[in-house]
Amino acid sequence: MPMSPDDLIQGYLENELSEKARAVLQHWLEEEPVHLDQLVMEAFLDSQLRSVLGESKVRKDMLSLVCAEDAAASPVTAGVDAPRVARSDTARRGSAADVRRYFPFAAIVSVVALLAACLVVAVGTIARRPGAGQVMAQPKAKSPSAAPAPSADGPVAELNRVVGVRWSGNAIEPGQHLAVGQSLALDAGVLELTFDIGARVVIQGPAAVKLESATSLLLEKGKLSAEVTDVRAHGFRVNTPSESIIDQGTEFGVEVTPQGSSRVHVFKGAVDIASSGSREAAESRRLLENSGARVEEGSRAMTLLQDTGESFIRRVEDAGRDRQVVAYWRFEDRPVGAIVPDTGGNVHQVCASVDSSFNGNDLYTYIPESRPAFSDRVPGAAVPQSGYFNRSCLDTYSVPSYKGYGRDVYTHSAFSHASPVDIQRITPREWTIEASVAPHRVEGESFPQTFVGRDATYAPHELEAPPRLALQINAQQRFGIRFADVQGRFHDAVAEKVPVAFDHWYHVAAASDGRWLRLYIDCMDGRGYKLCASTALPSDGRTALGKGEDIGEWTIGRGHVGKVPGEWFHGLIDEVRISDVARKPEELLFSLRADETPATSSAARK
Repeated sequence: MPMSPDDLIQGYLENELSEKARAVLQHWLEEEPVHLDQLVMEAFLDSQLRSVLGESKVRKDMLSLVCAEDAAASPVTAGVDAPRVARSDTARRGSAADVRRYFPFAAIVSVVALLAACLVVAVGTIARRPGAGQVMAQPKAKSPSAAPAPSADGPVAELNRVVGVRWSGNAIEPGQHLAVGQSLALDAGVLELTFDIGARVVIQGPAAVKLESATSLLLEKGKLSAEVTDVRAHGFRVNTPSESIIDQGTEFGVEVTPQGSSRVHVFKGAVDIASSGSREAAESRRLLENSGARVEEGSRAMTLLQDTGESFIRRVEDAGRDRQVVAYWRFEDRPVGAIVPDTGGNVHQVCASVDSSFNGNDLYTYIPESRPAFSDRVPGAAVPQSGYFNRSCLDTYSVPSYKGYGRDVYTHSAFSHASPVDIQRITPREWTIEASVAPHRVEGESFPQTFVGRDATYAPHELEAPPRLALQINAQQRFGIRFADVQGRFHDAVAEKVPVAFDHWYHVAAASDGRWLRLYIDCMDGRGYKLCASTALPSDGRTALGKGEDIGEWTIGRGHVGKVPGEWFHGLIDEVRISDVARKPEELLFSLRADETPATSSAARK
């Protein structure tokens, strides 16, 4: 199969071209200058100009000219080290794109002719070059217009903006400059820091952060997003207790849980992740755009994720977005077919699936015998209200059961950030619970089966208290909602006229505005959500949703019977969202927006 110019260039950089292939590459370089520019940049990024051109005066002149001309076009690029580049093909491509942002093509055009003569000779004569894989630092060209490097003795960052911040340490005012060694501790809220070198960091409370240098910070706990806005910040680091995340011209999010687990998501570009014992890119793994990774507490192993990154606040302006969403579990952060990990009986903080809202109410699995899996049998490729892609859902029946155990996930606030809204503590007057479900018939199964529940207590417990809420398929195989208000009174609404079919998707939503309890169902028959049941709530007393004890969990895939979990749901569950407002049908997740049709909503938008 003929090799493309891109393949030839990559083969050249890996010393894998035959004589015939080198001749083809030489032809491309002579006929198409754009490929010459690509080779120049790729070779520069891969630290190969040292090997290609040696230590000759030509090489020194060429690199000096590149630096000088680029500094004239963009003063901030002078004096910056070339980025480290991994040996892998994908990593090289990612870095090339990043550095092209910093070294514009226009700054190199004037030297292409001279580079061409050197590179064409090199392509035709070099068989295998020594020193492959070495990291070459870009010469520090001195330019009158180059911005000086920040001093570690003075301020290195500035606190720009705060939204709803509640400090747990010394309060810091917007506009205050921060020096190396400065710590920030907040119980709640969002703030934005800008480093003088050109890095912007948005921190979500609760969090503890320490500025380690002009180019790095330590995230002890909490969540942040970081974006490099200036070439001087290339290589900016976010260190955690177990890893170091090293920028490669990018935007990324980092989370450290109270127990020490960490999570990374790359929005743009790429990052290198190294263990705390070896914070060097050469010994790290590269994470590319639109991908994520997790390192669990007490483990050095990295698990790659299909994480969407939605739980990270990337702009201070986003702090108020989706304020009425308490938790949103999308089940998009594990590979399809993966069985979620467990906590070993709440001994180890190991997340099963993240909360996509900003509140951090993540989900967990108790023991190996109760672990569900991720499936790709979703109700639709996109969520119409948000446009988010929809690739996977929770599967609670495909994994064989063990001694009557069902498959469920649940909240556990002690293991998650749970801020600013801890779902286990809320007692909202208005609320909406949405879930998409596809029940599956299992031999010997029984009903009711609860797919979203709220325990009154934490099992096992000495008190025998009924659950505060159960969104379920009842004993008559009809969808129903049952909840207890803050005064302990129970209220029900049942869709008596909607028989439940197995292996068929339904979008179900229960909503209370404090006066009426309503149940909406979309049977996926083209008619959308329909009001299938409603119950008037008492006019006396408080009808807000009750919570029982603060340790009472929310559950996905089971209910609670007496002192023990029960009412296991067998089937598929997707897109579970809990809000502290009574939503109207047109506001529900799978309701088409005014600007969409069923055809346009079926294609995922990123």
